[in-house]
Amino acid sequence: MLRIRQPKSSSLLSGTRNKVLFVLLSLILILSAVRVLGLVAISSDMRHHGDSGKPPAEQQEAKLGFIFLTRGNHNQGKLWETYLANNMHKVAIKVHPKHPDAISQSFLVPNIIDDRVDTAWGEVGLIRATLNLLKEVFRDPNVNMAVLLSEACIPIKPFEFVYNKLAQSEKSWFIWQDADHMLPEFMERRVETIPKAMWMHHAQWMAITRKHAELVLEFSSEYLPMFRGSFTSDEHFFLTVLNLVGVDVQSEVQDRCVTFTNWRDSAEKGIHPVTYTNLTVADVQKFRASECLFARKFSVESDVGVHWNEILSQI
Repeated sequence: MLRIRQPKSSSLLSGTRNKVLFVLLSLILILSAVRVLGLVAISSDMRHHGDSGKPPAEQQEAKLGFIFLTRGNHNQGKLWETYLANNMHKVAIKVHPKHPDAISQSFLVPNIIDDRVDTAWGEVGLIRATLNLLKEVFRDPNVNMAVLLSEACIPIKPFEFVYNKLAQSEKSWFIWQDADHMLPEFMERRVETIPKAMWMHHAQWMAITRKHAELVLEFSSEYLPMFRGSFTSDEHFFLTVLNLVGVDVQSEVQDRCVTFTNWRDSAEKGIHPVTYTNLTVADVQKFRASECLFARKFSVESDVGVHWNEILSQI
């Protein structure tokens, strides 16, 4: 019988194939182990950060910024402490006091900003102080909107109502007038280097988005010097600057009341609004019916605390 002999090289090939298979199996085992370890690490990371797998900073709740211009303590500090008591995780607070040594209220003391300037009614220092407050409050990446308040302002809507209206709003809130609808006395205050069509008038008490605040801060060094000597410049600066840098104020800024101010019944019309000390039934009803979120001016002696729960109960 003819016996076919295997070539000598076949045994060599067989050995080589075995070595290759061994290497391939080893690689497969190593890759499988790496994959398992990777999945374990991802699972651990998700347990640490939450089911979404996002780090904690991305999951944090939006915050509402409260920025205060004050002389010292707030006139109604206890009322504010009650309002904020269960909501401090939803707010960021900054205060620019004229007399920082006079601050003793718990919600203000740790939030005094270092960069303070001299301020006087109707002068450009109020703009600088407000800009410094905005710069500080928006250092918190979770703040999208900041509300400017004074020592004489109180909330007249429940916290959740205010928070839901403002915290993630994409539009700033101002009461404003453009050049076509402005009272003549406001146009007379125009800075000569700014075209009439660009000149805006607005209430000082505003709620401003991060986007708009950052734009004003970016261009403030260019435009702020123009407003030196301009009467009540704080009632023109912010929206005029936004207008000048190309923001479509008509579509991006709501003409809405942030803070109720009673000029109509003032004995000093056009100079100082009503200061409330002893509230009447009519006053309470006025606040309850208002679409504004806050109100001013309330003195230290004001009895608003007695009526406050009734004022808030309209929602």
